[in-house]
Amino acid sequence: MARSLAPAFAFAFASCLLPGCYDGSQWDELLAMAGPSSSSSSSSSTGTDADSDSDSLTTTSASGGTTAGGTEGSTGASGSEGGSTGLPLIPTVDNVSIVPDPLTYSGSQLVQVHAHDSEGVRMEYGTDQVQGKTTIELTEIEPGIFEGLLKVYTGFDSGNHEVTITPWKSNGNEEGEPVIAAYSIDLQQPGSGGLWEISKALTGPGQVQAIAVLQNGDIIEFITLFDDDTTHCMLRRRESGGSWGNSDLIDVVPGIECRAIDIEISDDGTLGLLMDRSFAGEWTWSLLKMSSWGAETKSAGSGNPGEVAYALAEFDGSLAVCGSTPTGKADLTDAMVRVFPPGLSGQMQTFDSEAKGSNMFTETARGCAFIGDKGSEILVVGDTFGPHVDWKFDRNRRFDLIYRLSDNSGDLHVTDPGPGLQSVAVDVDVDEESGRAIVLGYICEKNCVPEGQLWLLEDGEQVWQTSIGPHPVKQLRPFAVRWSPARYFVVASGDLEGAGAAFLIRAYAPFESEPLWTFSRETPGLLNLALTLTIGAYGEVYAGGYAANAFPVFAIIYG
Repeated sequence: MARSLAPAFAFAFASCLLPGCYDGSQWDELLAMAGPSSSSSSSSSTGTDADSDSDSLTTTSASGGTTAGGTEGSTGASGSEGGSTGLPLIPTVDNVSIVPDPLTYSGSQLVQVHAHDSEGVRMEYGTDQVQGKTTIELTEIEPGIFEGLLKVYTGFDSGNHEVTITPWKSNGNEEGEPVIAAYSIDLQQPGSGGLWEISKALTGPGQVQAIAVLQNGDIIEFITLFDDDTTHCMLRRRESGGSWGNSDLIDVVPGIECRAIDIEISDDGTLGLLMDRSFAGEWTWSLLKMSSWGAETKSAGSGNPGEVAYALAEFDGSLAVCGSTPTGKADLTDAMVRVFPPGLSGQMQTFDSEAKGSNMFTETARGCAFIGDKGSEILVVGDTFGPHVDWKFDRNRRFDLIYRLSDNSGDLHVTDPGPGLQSVAVDVDVDEESGRAIVLGYICEKNCVPEGQLWLLEDGEQVWQTSIGPHPVKQLRPFAVRWSPARYFVVASGDLEGAGAAFLIRAYAPFESEPLWTFSRETPGLLNLALTLTIGAYGEVYAGGYAANAFPVFAIIYG
């Protein structure tokens, strides 16, 4: 039965709970001083064995954490094998420290466990949190001292929780008595704003087109700036709290007219920058790499005349550009994917709808994400335009396809538009935990007033669809969707029909049609629009677009 580490009394000895400071004789003296009143009085609901002869202590450390400890049982004292009883020693937890406690910001709590006669320590938590039951092995940082992190992804988990600590040895075949320790979370209300910043004086008119996060938590914005009749591409770096200075601005291609499209960051810190660039008055897409923040940019690839790029995907250093390429035929364009593995020239494939014969439909890939074992496939979404119904009227219908990199092939699947006559997919993201994909787009009738839609795919098959509301015009439609480690997804869009002109961010859980939370920011008489978002390692929501009609805006939203 697990021991519950319940509060008993405070003592100045708390500083001795630092690594390497445990002394069994001091612990015994403290227990003798405490007397019978230090025995645990927790109810059975905490997992405490009321008949146990093992006492427990809980103190608060100077750093704001909770430290708890328990005495050794009757199976033997720390020291020689078997102790005075001659029985083999059992793995035993001596004390548990959790800092900070409570957790008041997105992140994690450090758990430190002192245990003797233990080869390892297992930690189980999260059963009553959004991520569900989570089991990890703690890392032994010094002999008998083990550490690990309690990860927290959302303010929905605010409250009191318990973690179960189990020591073990003999390759896990022999376990000691589990110990239960309490911890608490006190985060901001999900959907409330932590930062709203409109850039006017320094950057001038423009819009935040894409956002990504470096491994150290710094946030990178990819911005298009408008200067009279020209445009420029700028990168801005922010600390995780949103602060930045003049030295955090980079003109990506000085002197060249440019429009930002998308950004991805690899695990090694390499930035992939997808943009449109003007050469002799003709626009074409360009893919640059920056090996680290501030490093010189190098070209990874570029488009052919007439090609249009809409999205960038990344996996293990490989980059995929998704868009359209001209055919020179009646269908105008085919969907296009260009893949650039590290150090290689890459491969390209185009995709054409075979419905009612080829070269009758114009296909455009608008979003893509790596899937499959080790990124062996790419899920591509978009729309195909042509005479889908009775060969009479041209309509949009969304498509999805799985591009198999191994044999450079894939089949484009056109979906039913319903409800409505037309449908378009604009973005897709894949949950790393479940492998499910969320597709964002809209449906509409003949005169297209877009109604936002979410489609959930499992193993390539649609398992759920919901409306997220009508928008007055296509310019205010949904633009971006991203999964959160909090097990929900977040959508960036313009405001809903009849609601105004607000910057709108909403979170949805799978199979639930109503938003979990909503962040909306409106400027009376002026247009605000959310164009992009990304999610931090601990569920932080970073969103961007433009506000006050024409200026880059950046927001941090509690997830």
